[in-house]
Amino acid sequence: MPLANAASGAPARASTAPGRRCSTDIALAHREIYALYQIAQTMGTSLGVSDTMTLGPSRLMNLVPFSACALFLYAEATDTLFCRFATVLIRS
Repeated sequence: MPLANAASGAPARASTAPGRRCSTDIALAHREIYALYQIAQTMGTSLGVSDTMTLGPSRLMNLVPFSACALFLYAEATDTLFCRFATVLIRS
């Protein structure tokens, strides 16, 4: 983008499109941060894995579209991962 108008030497005007895009990007980032905060809050206050996985995927779906979700836990004694919870989500 030129910094000055070649004929007059006056500063060039910035397009409003980048400003709108910046505002949109900030709004989307804020929405994502708030959704992650809600997920973290749910995980910290729920009673157990099933409760967390019941609420978490519905909030996560607002950030990342998916149709199935699984939670794998690490078993240190056997050095393996095992599926503790799995669900299929249907969008309405």
